[in-house]
Amino acid sequence: MRKAITIDWTVPLVRAITHLEAAYKVKLCLDSDIVAEISSHLKRTMDAIPMDTDPNVAKIAGHVTFWIRKLKPIRERTQPAKLPFRLNS
Repeated sequence: MRKAITIDWTVPLVRAITHLEAAYKVKLCLDSDIVAEISSHLKRTMDAIPMDTDPNVAKIAGHVTFWIRKLKPIRERTQPAKLPFRLNS
């Protein structure tokens, strides 16, 4: 029987933003609507990867990377009125 995998992608993205802000001295924010859309796409596209046995980690990483790069949920804080979720305000 196939198990459904549910991941809150906000947590790893917030961690990445925190590290990027510290390393590059920039202010970044995360668009929670786009993160929800990424999660929706991943739930649909991950069905192509067999999770019953040992899943191919490279395929999973490829799917996640594709949707993050395509939808771009992380932005530089230049227009705060358009960005619903801010870090380190």
